[in-house]
Amino acid sequence: MGDMGEFYQDFNEQKRRDKLKNSLENAQELESAREDGLIEYFEKENGLCVFRENGKPKVNFWLSTGRWLVVGNPKRKKAHYNGGAEVFLEWYALEG
Repeated sequence: MGDMGEFYQDFNEQKRRDKLKNSLENAQELESAREDGLIEYFEKENGLCVFRENGKPKVNFWLSTGRWLVVGNPKRKKAHYNGGAEVFLEWYALEG
């Protein structure tokens, strides 16, 4: 394999490790918030956390990227957000 092939193999392996690390850190942060009573409920589906609390926006949060999407509200100007679990929890607390 050429130099570029080896470079991309290494690059892709590093991306996989980074996503796994982010997933674990975000999952721990959300689980800690759940245990502390900051969030009522979330359901993991292959790295996706689904938030559906009464009186709060419906949100899908991806553990591996730390991004979230507000679903079901066409009046919002911004639907996608970045920042990880800590920023998400701050945002989610203000939205309720």
